Amino acid sequence: MGFISVFRDAVRTVTGNWWTIIGLAPPLLLPAAIYFYLPIPTFEDGLHFINYGPEIGSVLDMMLPILLASPLQAALLHSTFQANTGQVPPFLQSLAQGLTHGLPIFTINLLILTATAVGSAFLILPGIFVLVCLSLAPAVYIAEREDVIGSLQRSWALSRGHRWKLLRLIAIFFLVGKAADRADEIAGLIILTARLIAEPIFFGNAYLQIRSQAEDKWVEKAGPEKD
Repeated sequence: MGFISVFRDAVRTVTGNWWTIIGLAPPLLLPAAIYFYLPIPTFEDGLHFINYGPEIGSVLDMMLPILLASPLQAALLHSTFQANTGQVPPFLQSLAQGLTHGLPIFTINLLILTATAVGSAFLILPGIFVLVCLSLAPAVYIAEREDVIGSLQRSWALSRGHRWKLLRLIAIFFLVGKAADRADEIAGLIILTARLIAEPIFFGNAYLQIRSQAEDKWVEKAGPEKD
């Protein structure tokens, strides 16, 4: 897996799914607006989750944009995987998939956030490590129809040998989020909406590449079939 090849595949996904992406952009403005106007962290900022303590209002504020974005994240992952098979799924089909799998994706995102927060309590680096290892879990859930825990376990296994590359990908989107924080209101909303669209597409393509490499290694280890 390399960033350039992931970027190339992501561009191919976008060019083949214009109408789906255009259709999902307006709904994504809502969670983007909540991210922008409320002082809450994304799941990369799990350390701040601990700092909120038991304040229910703050926790709910943090969960709301993740809840709203999760069905659209699922829809974009479904669209990405369909595009990589040469199909262009209708917008309504992708949206239906998103609504069907939005709650499990939300649960996965919440578990990633919590695990990252707990890990970040120990000098931050363990939290970053956990985040990297679990970053493929939403894609695993949509592609392989694993359950929530199985998707997290599968992501952990698939990330082996690719964790530095996944960390770079996470860092890029983290910096995009920081750029949105520094922009004015309109530019910030546009940047955050673009990020919410691009992130599932990039991680979906990263998952496909990593899984393909893992399957190739398995075939090489198995060797040719004997007569």
